[in-house]
Amino acid sequence: MNRRGPRWSIVLLAGACSASTPAPRPAVAPEPAATTAGPASAPTPPQETTVFELSPEQAKASGLPALRVRLDTTGAPMRATPTPEPGKFVIVSGPPGGVLQIDVWATDVHGADPAAVERAVRARFNRPFHEPLAIGAPAKIDLAGSTRDALAFITGKDAARTAWCAAVVPAGGAATLVTIGMAAGAAPAVSCQDVVGHPVLGKVAGTLQISAG
Repeated sequence: MNRRGPRWSIVLLAGACSASTPAPRPAVAPEPAATTAGPASAPTPPQETTVFELSPEQAKASGLPALRVRLDTTGAPMRATPTPEPGKFVIVSGPPGGVLQIDVWATDVHGADPAAVERAVRARFNRPFHEPLAIGAPAKIDLAGSTRDALAFITGKDAARTAWCAAVVPAGGAATLVTIGMAAGAAPAVSCQDVVGHPVLGKVAGTLQISAG
C-alpha cells in the first residue's frame, strides 16, 4: 500500500498556509502634523502709495494760480484727477454708489472768515444741479496745516443731495476754496464735523497741503 499520500497533503497544506500569510509592510514615516496657522499668519503685502501732486508750473499752465497742491490717497478708495475743469486744481472722488469728494478750487475771495467762505461757495456752487443751496452752520476744522473757519452747506435734492464742508486756504498771495462732500441722504442738516469725521474723507483731507512753492 502507498502511504505517502497523507504526508504530501500535510506538506501542501503547510505551503498553502505560508503562501497566504501577508508579507510585513515596510514602516511608513508619520505625516507631519497639520499647521493651524491661518491667513492672519501670512505676511501682509505693503500698500501701494498713491500721492498726488500738482506743481506750480502745472497749475499755471492750466490757467490757475501758481500753487502746489499735494495729498495722499493711500489706503483710501479715492482717486485724484488733476485740473478736471476750469478753475479747479484737483478733484478727489470715491467709488460709484455715493458721493465722496474733495475739491480744491481757485477763488477770488481772499478773506477766510465764514462770511468769506460763503461768498466763495456761492460763486462756485451756482449751477442748476446745485439747487437748492442751503447754507448751514459755521465751524472750525483742521485743514492744510492750520485750524480754519469753515462752513457747512447742502446742495441738490433727492439722490443728488450732498452735504459739504468748505474752507478758504490762502497761499502765496492767492487763495483756494476747499470743499469736502458726502451724500446727505434725508438728513435735514449736516455739520462740518459730520463731513470731516467721515473716516475716508477725514483721512485724505488730513494729508492736504497747499503752498506757493
